Amino acid sequence: MSHLLINAYDSITKPKVTSTLSINDWFEKIKYSDFSEQIQQARAGKLDYDSTKASIPCVTYNFLFRDYKKDSNIIISSGLLYIDIDHPSFQIESLDLNKVYSYYHSFGGVGYSIIVKASGITQDNFSSTYEHVVNELGLSEYVDANAIKASQFNVLSYDTNIYVNENAYTFSSVPPPSYVIRKKEEAYTIDGGEKSQRLRFNNLDEIPIDGDYAVNWDGYDTIKCFIPIKKVTKNRNNMLLSYCNNLVWLNPHLSQEKALQILRAVNEIACEPKVDERQLNSVLKSVYTYQEDGSLAPIYSSKKRKIVFASDCKWSRMEKLEACRQELSKRWSDKSLEKLYGIFETWAFDNWGTITQEKTYKLHPISKKTVEKYWKHFKEYVKLLNEEHQKNG
Repeated sequence: MSHLLINAYDSITKPKVTSTLSINDWFEKIKYSDFSEQIQQARAGKLDYDSTKASIPCVTYNFLFRDYKKDSNIIISSGLLYIDIDHPSFQIESLDLNKVYSYYHSFGGVGYSIIVKASGITQDNFSSTYEHVVNELGLSEYVDANAIKASQFNVLSYDTNIYVNENAYTFSSVPPPSYVIRKKEEAYTIDGGEKSQRLRFNNLDEIPIDGDYAVNWDGYDTIKCFIPIKKVTKNRNNMLLSYCNNLVWLNPHLSQEKALQILRAVNEIACEPKVDERQLNSVLKSVYTYQEDGSLAPIYSSKKRKIVFASDCKWSRMEKLEACRQELSKRWSDKSLEKLYGIFETWAFDNWGTITQEKTYKLHPISKKTVEKYWKHFKEYVKLLNEEHQKNG
């Protein structure tokens, strides 16, 4: 039984902390909700959704607060991280449940609240840790960007099938990217006369971008100098070799002396225990031998980048997340339109008769909600198809 604590509030309109309770007590309230009737009526549209939601108790999962819920009143991390999923194409079955502490249907009954265990979270590393966790769970394209806040409320829900895993994996906090970038800028530059020549740690500058970002759903092949978030305890030489291989490929004029300096820094950051100097020199010698004999080739990332932002894009991380969300939503819509078009084009009139909304979702693997949402795009087309069938029938 967990002893993790969270703050509770009367409602999302009242940021005053009313109590501190154990996470398990809150899970029990979700499973046997005193507000189950109101919640179900709001889900069914029998009660006003927004006003009902605003009248029900809520909690903050990420941090404990002093008196009132605001960032300046944060006392300490709760040991938890809350992820809000409200994307129509998300499948809960895709989750690695070994890494999930709890999940349940959120207040609206369609999306999910996902809770993970996380240690060492502060205000400074909240965003970077959140990004790492959602990437690890494969949730980047599904998260509600508006709910990525240290002080995010979560309204009491009702789900008798709430999932709880007391033995779930605990994520470790991740330093903010600005720190990593600053270290790179200070340490990993090449001296070159009056101006320093910046090193390339990826090939994203080769992707043509017209505007702030580019989208390619087939994916861009990318080359990057990859440093794992977790310390590498096995196959450390292979990791260092891959890193050095791409570093030299991306920076063909990089001196061996500078490459060794960078490898030492990577060894310090990523390896546990650190490899000795002899091994570092062996890695370096191998890579430069490949370069000299013309056999050096890049190692491409296993995951292709589908959305790439321009290096001079001034957007905040939250703005970039929102852009990704909109593009993913747009793509999902386009795929739904394609699916509907395919259904209507191959309609078996002799067996099913005229096309209707009800027949479309009952006779095909497509949801009622999707058919109703996009029907307006095909209304005239369906009318023509039905008229043609009646005319020929």
